[in-house]
Amino acid sequence: MANWEEVKEKIGAGSKVVADKAKEIIDVAGLRAQIVSCDTTMLKAYKDLGKAFYEAHKDEAAGEFAELIATLKNAEDKKAGLEKKIAEARDKGATDIVDVPVDEPDDSTFEEVAKKVASDVEDIAEDIKEEVSEEILSE
Repeated sequence: MANWEEVKEKIGAGSKVVADKAKEIIDVAGLRAQIVSCDTTMLKAYKDLGKAFYEAHKDEAAGEFAELIATLKNAEDKKAGLEKKIAEARDKGATDIVDVPVDEPDDSTFEEVAKKVASDVEDIAEDIKEEVSEEILSE
């Protein structure tokens, strides 16, 4: 019988070790989740800080930030040129495709954005196809 008691004690001790290790793993996972939350908060703050700094200093592009400010200015200029081309296309009657809403940039990859745009364009093309088919059938 003493043997059975020893086995029960060992199983009990082993169960406690397993439970303790599981608790440690859960605790560490919780801490890691909190770290990810902190990282997300920090990235947003860095983005907001960078944007505020850029807005405050974009006309004084000198020093160690000159290259980054120039990169942002170039992107702004390119965006303005592209928006102008869209406006010109809209003025020429290209309303269907140019009116596809463009979401604010987020953390999506280029591939995800490209797939979304392609899907939107396919939907528009299908709508145009249906409209043309209806016009042909009504004639």
